Amino acid sequence: MLKKVLVVLLLPLTLMFIISCQKSNGGGYIDSATGNGKATFGVQIKCDNILHESGNYVGRLTGNLQLNDHAAGVKIHGKIDVIPYEFDSGLTSCEMMSTEFDGPLGQSISLTAGTYTSQPGNQTGEFAILLVDNDPQFTDCLDGDGMEIEVIGDISYQNGGCLRGGNLSIF
Repeated sequence: MLKKVLVVLLLPLTLMFIISCQKSNGGGYIDSATGNGKATFGVQIKCDNILHESGNYVGRLTGNLQLNDHAAGVKIHGKIDVIPYEFDSGLTSCEMMSTEFDGPLGQSISLTAGTYTSQPGNQTGEFAILLVDNDPQFTDCLDGDGMEIEVIGDISYQNGGCLRGGNLSIF
């Protein structure tokens, strides 16, 4: 009887732990926004299911971004801490986000946002980043990986393109 009770109590906790450990990470470089040189970056995003005030579990994305566009003179450290909102169905769990990140051609897509601080100078603002992993349409990209970023606030910056070096892994 004790074994049965332990299995009933521990199985949901184990599943929740496995499900909640979804991650995106990677780094590398794309061409600089100036057209000369490169913009290096590293990103790490984790999705954890948390109990929302609605009583449902929702996915909370947390992580970090480091970007250095050497030629453009832009260097930021970003913090990610968002609960994405799915417009047609309300708040979304990590499991739902994981299936929604799979694109129609087998690629994985991650779109998130956060706040940044420049290095040095302590300028601040917000950023949005789109990561694409293994897109068969990106034949010019290393492993079909690409990245786009927009920075607003004290710094205005926009860049994107194929990874020329590095790798991305999304959930």
